[in-house]
Order: sequence, then structure tokens, then C-alpha cells
Amino acid sequence: MDGGSAYDLGARALLAVHKAHDGRGAPTALTRALLRRLALSRPEELVAWAYRPGGYRAARVAELARTVVECALAGDAVAETIIRHGVGELARSCTAAAAAVGLGAEPFKVVLAGHLLQEGGLYGQYAAESIRAEMPYAGVTFLSEEPAMGAALLARRLATAQPREPAPPPKRPAPS
Repeated sequence: MDGGSAYDLGARALLAVHKAHDGRGAPTALTRALLRRLALSRPEELVAWAYRPGGYRAARVAELARTVVECALAGDAVAETIIRHGVGELARSCTAAAAAVGLGAEPFKVVLAGHLLQEGGLYGQYAAESIRAEMPYAGVTFLSEEPAMGAALLARRLATAQPREPAPPPKRPAPS
């Protein structure tokens, strides 16, 4: 699972509501908020909702992330915990990715993109803080366009780029 993704937040919200309902977890405003959002009457109906046929299950669960953010903004401690866990996972993923491509302690940019990671939003703010705490040398910025727009601009740039001159072959040492 993609830690810190909208799906991750939605799945954790469903689990938190289930735990609150059966007594294993703290009461949470997520219960009422999710039931209202999904037009359900009782927490038991969430299981059937999550597993109902029809495809797009992951997308349906991911859509619940906005409700998690709304409940956290309203002061719900369980929703806040879900968000803090999510941004922690996101920051650790960024750290691992930076290490995998050889980015050390030299400054570089991390660009946050996605509907949850918008500048000024709670999740984006927490994510930026968490990434800066993990990698103080990384500059965190927010994508101002949709990610697909960036891909299209990059494709156009590559399609219209002038071909580069091939590099000369390496010199071979003279025979001795």
C-alpha cells in the first residue's frame, strides 16, 4: 500500500470507525461523518459498502480521505492521528527515494502533487513539515498545475528538443 496516499487515509478511517464501534478504539467524529457521506445508517454497513461489487474499490476508499482531513480540522484526535501517520509515511518514502537515487545532504527539491497535497491545505502543510523534519536540506514546493499538465509539458519539450551532438568516443590508450 502506498503509505500516506488518499487510499491509505481512507482505509485507516474505515478501520478506526470499525474499532470505535466494537470498543477496540477511541470514539471518533469519523463515524458520523463517514456514515453521512456514504448515506449509511449504521457502522456495520461500512463493511458491505467497502466490499460491494462494481469495481473502483480503491478509488471509493481514497475519496474518504477528504472526510479524514475535515474531521481533523474540526479537532477529531483520531483523524489527526491518521493524518500524522500518513505524512510520516510520505516523508519516509521521500527519504528512501532520495537515498535510492543518490541524493545526499546537498539541497534538492521535493515537489508535492495531488489533491490532498495542495498548498494551504492541512495535509499539504503537515506533509511539508514532516518532509523538512526528515530531510532539512530538501526544499519542499507544491505543484501549481495538475500532474498530467507537467507530463504533457515535458513530452512537448522532449518532442521539440534539438538533438544533441553525440559525445566523442572515449580515447583509447596508445599501445605500448
